Amino acid sequence: MAQQNTNGKRKSTIKKVWHYLKNYRFLLILSILMAALTVAGTLYVPILVGDAIDFIIKKGQVNFAAIAKILEKGATVILFTGITQWIMNICNNHITFHVTRDIRNEAMKKILLVAVNAKYIHSNLAVYSLRAAARAYGDQIEIAEYTINQQPDQVLGDIYRRQPDVVAFSCYIWNGEMIGELLQELPKVLPQAELWVGGPEVSYDAPEFLKRYPKVRGVMRAEGERSFSKLASYYIEESGTLEQISGITYREASGGLRENP
Repeated sequence: MAQQNTNGKRKSTIKKVWHYLKNYRFLLILSILMAALTVAGTLYVPILVGDAIDFIIKKGQVNFAAIAKILEKGATVILFTGITQWIMNICNNHITFHVTRDIRNEAMKKILLVAVNAKYIHSNLAVYSLRAAARAYGDQIEIAEYTINQQPDQVLGDIYRRQPDVVAFSCYIWNGEMIGELLQELPKVLPQAELWVGGPEVSYDAPEFLKRYPKVRGVMRAEGERSFSKLASYYIEESGTLEQISGITYREASGGLRENP
């Protein structure tokens, strides 16, 4: 029974490790190949040394020409082994860095602030202000800026690639149509992500907006810096409740709408 439990844990561990390694399978295969070549080269050098010794019969009977050829071959093998080991180390470092990053990102809650601007030359100051208000959470709060000229599928794909736990949209009159489409499509590819919105286009009639978009969790009304700071704490630290956050309208677990003053 104990042996079965040990085997089960081992299989589970291997499965978890492969979950992270599979995205870097090419580098993993290359690293294994380089490791095999490194071992082969390391083992071949002593064989060449032995061959060279065979040409030393006794004093005055040394085949220097043959030994020179062997030494030349040995130098080539050593150089080749050094290169394969260098490539192997690069692959291993790359895999280690990215797998560690992936594990960290998966373990840490992440909030994505999304701005859809009218032009590339424009920038949305609101999302930067929100991030500054919650700067204590550092890299766990990201900003993604797009334009209304981009294809919605392109924006959707980029948001999906970031794998956020919470997505908050900054809504204005010029981006309402695109954000509306994203709010309808995003739950299909990121069903676990909570959706929030804020901005002048949604603040004046938040309950009606939530009725129109049933997958949206809530609306940050008016100035959102204070609300967002507490909202970030709610999701990242899992502290407090939505009832305690002023200036938001949100959907309760029961489906009903609640508007905090």
